[in-house]
Amino acid sequence: MVSVTLPGRQTFHVALIDGAAFGYCVAIGYCVALLNAFGKGWFGEEAPVGAMLLNMAAFGAMTAYVLQVIALMRLRQRFPAIERPCVSPLGNAGAIAVGIIALGTPFVLFLNPGHRLGSYGCALW
Repeated sequence: MVSVTLPGRQTFHVALIDGAAFGYCVAIGYCVALLNAFGKGWFGEEAPVGAMLLNMAAFGAMTAYVLQVIALMRLRQRFPAIERPCVSPLGNAGAIAVGIIALGTPFVLFLNPGHRLGSYGCALW
């Protein structure tokens, strides 16, 4: 059911909607949990909900980038002659550079003590 695609663009619309709804529910639950823990408000120094959510999004994006780099390099290795709708102008060197940056970024997220809690949550997830 989740993999049903639209006929025109073959978009996994059910998966996109379900993923967005699930992410929204998790974000609201996270905000409510932090509001209950800190009790001061939704945003600001007392309850850094916005900063933690942003850190969690960055952590997830970097994880996705690393997986995309791995997929790109494996596809190029296993199927070098496959037709590609988009071609990276920097090739494998660009993919390796992006992978190194994406692997290093989550470690930088742990350096800010105010955002560390969100990063630990993502790492445990």
